[in-house]
Amino acid sequence: MKRGYSLFSFTEDADLSRKFALVAQAGYDGVEPVMSESGYLNRGTTEKEILAIRRLAQDNGLEIPSVGVWSLWENNLVSDSEAIRGKARDIVKKQIEIAALLGADTILVVPGYVGCDFASKPERIRYDIAYDRCAEALTALAPEAEKAGVHIGIENVWNR
Repeated sequence: MKRGYSLFSFTEDADLSRKFALVAQAGYDGVEPVMSESGYLNRGTTEKEILAIRRLAQDNGLEIPSVGVWSLWENNLVSDSEAIRGKARDIVKKQIEIAALLGADTILVVPGYVGCDFASKPERIRYDIAYDRCAEALTALAPEAEKAGVHIGIENVWNR
């Protein structure tokens, strides 16, 4: 069995050279970087910067099996707003691209929420509508994930 450490435990702008060294020193085998709006991994992060993160992990003896994302709490994949749903799909597309560049075979996606206590503008979405929108979004994203060799891992947490 391998043990990994998710960088959800740190801030979005964590110093990866320090955090990767600490994770390796603690005896973990891998690390899960996390994409956000403006942190070390975001939609504007260049391929060169992403590959540098991959090298940094390798230099510390760490694998990158998955990539998480903070941004879907503020950009609900099942929002009543088509604009927000579109932004959320674009975030997941970039997450797939980043994962492939990092050598990760999985992304962690919260598939939307029906209620959330900590988003800045939480929405209340009916369960049946959320389910249908989630299925629609993931069906649309599946070909891109498959092409990149990346699995979409679904996690339902703190979202009612």
